Amino acid sequence: MGAMSSSSKAYISHKKMNYINKQRERKEGEQAPAEEDPDEGYYSIGEVNEEDLDEYANMPGDGKEPVIKAKEGKKKRRRRNKQEIDTNVVMIKAEHFGEAVEYATGDPFPCSSCKAIFNHFSKIVEEGPNKVWNCEFCGQKNNLALEQEEYPKTNSMIYLLEGKMPVNGQKPGEPMEADTGISLIFCIDLSGSMESTQHYSGPKLKYMTSPFFITRLQCVKIAIDNQLAKLQKSPIGQTYKVGFVTFDNVVTLLGDRASPPKIYEGKQLDNYGALLEESTKLALGYMGAPLKDSYTFLLNTLKTMKVNGATALGPALLTSVALAAQGKSGSKVVICTDGLANKGLGNLDVADKKLEESNAFYNQVGQLAKEKGVVISVITLVEEGCRLDTLSPVADLTGGDILRVNPVNIGSDFEAILNERLLATNVVVKVIIHKALTFRNEDEIHVSQNKTTLTKDIGNATKDTAITFEYTVKSPKELLEMKDIDLKTLEAVPLQSQITYKDMEGKKCLRVITQNQQVTHEKEEAVKGANKEVIGAHVALKAAEIAQKGDLREAQAHAFNYAQFIGDDVEVKNKIMPLYQALEKEHIDKKEEKEETLNPKSCLLYTSDAADEGLGVDLGGRRIIKNT
Repeated sequence: MGAMSSSSKAYISHKKMNYINKQRERKEGEQAPAEEDPDEGYYSIGEVNEEDLDEYANMPGDGKEPVIKAKEGKKKRRRRNKQEIDTNVVMIKAEHFGEAVEYATGDPFPCSSCKAIFNHFSKIVEEGPNKVWNCEFCGQKNNLALEQEEYPKTNSMIYLLEGKMPVNGQKPGEPMEADTGISLIFCIDLSGSMESTQHYSGPKLKYMTSPFFITRLQCVKIAIDNQLAKLQKSPIGQTYKVGFVTFDNVVTLLGDRASPPKIYEGKQLDNYGALLEESTKLALGYMGAPLKDSYTFLLNTLKTMKVNGATALGPALLTSVALAAQGKSGSKVVICTDGLANKGLGNLDVADKKLEESNAFYNQVGQLAKEKGVVISVITLVEEGCRLDTLSPVADLTGGDILRVNPVNIGSDFEAILNERLLATNVVVKVIIHKALTFRNEDEIHVSQNKTTLTKDIGNATKDTAITFEYTVKSPKELLEMKDIDLKTLEAVPLQSQITYKDMEGKKCLRVITQNQQVTHEKEEAVKGANKEVIGAHVALKAAEIAQKGDLREAQAHAFNYAQFIGDDVEVKNKIMPLYQALEKEHIDKKEEKEETLNPKSCLLYTSDAADEGLGVDLGGRRIIKNT
């Protein structure tokens, strides 16, 4: 994570400030007037009735006709949503990891209380022989144990925690050598449904047996063939170690075909420890050759692949990660499937009690891949249900993508996945804010220090990795207890992100970014100066997070309230509108499914970049591409 951007100045309303000042001016024991409500005007509240959500979904966006309409005759359930809305939003992005940033010559010096790190904005006073840093975040006095040449020189610094300092001219996120030694595993579904066909009107392609129809497996073969050809022409691509793992009733470890196929079947598919151990031992033998030597063998293997039976996706995924983990950090597993995992570890075609075990399995595999620096991406085919909601965390943890695609157009999506470069592994982001502030709309497990510290385990990071968060002023009761805080004279508040990660050379680093955020008491000023990219990204990411927990109406309300707060800003509203309408469509689809039968087929995923490509809807998390 390399850059921290705020959407606007820190907004603290006049009403908040005046309410606190009035309370402090009252004599001890004097009560506030009954008509004075501390919550009235203290927060910027957005609220909406559920029936308004349906109306808003039918509004045209960007001059186009409405695309979603709620069905007539349906009785609407009334629910009122209220939430605090303002421009106090910050985004941290990984895309600037490779930019030149100052390396610190000393060690990070944390505050003894809040653990904020001494930074470029920190002030030092001399008290006798001691240099004292009064922490700008919490007010704690710290005796500074740094030499002057060790003071941070800019607001963004990198501390090397483990490893060697980079050579002259090397950027912080840049490897010292080209990305050689990468392993790439194609994990391919050979279950019976991959033989399904669709009409095809283009020129006959390699692997096709009919000039008018093409199977899903043929589409996957063509896409992999094309990508291998492109890699083979690239000097770096030729160094990749590429292998295949296939799955149906059994899991077949093919690797680069330098060794005979290894088949896992029966009870072996239910044994996590044995599968991991044996696949790890076999990795060198099955993944020993670079692509320039294995290319012909791989193409011959593609030709012989045939469909057969069930979908042992879970065991195949574990085997693939074990193989890829023997490569360099940034190695990749690409899963190609069209069905629901229904055999062995990670079986999703089970009752709810067993489903919890399967969810735990996929999380365990995701954690393993994250620790090994392996990126997992999942490609599933249009209109088929494979419980992507369960597989999505695997991609999130590892910096991969989730794509739902039309089989005929799968090639371009393969290329996007293979071109995405991993920037860092084992990424943990900690954000510290001023003690008068508090994080808003975050799970309790992520916040500490009286809600002034936010910690999130990101896992692997690519240039598209980003997190956002909201903050607000603490409650009147809390602020009144802080005798050293006067909102009237508070002109700026500090924000600091501390990002711990391993770079692609294995060095463990700490990147510290500190901002001194100017304060405004005027809503109009805050909204006028708002960073549209930050607001739009935050609304999308937060709505996606809420929707993934199963509350589509809450996600819609979140988007609606932000759109209303922004007012007449057409650019932001047009970014929010497709998201909102997609959530409405999913809400209607879910209602219809409940009325008919319980069916795991429907699954909406949440994307950060598909909308920009004109292929999907921007919903802020992993990517889904809807080709028709």
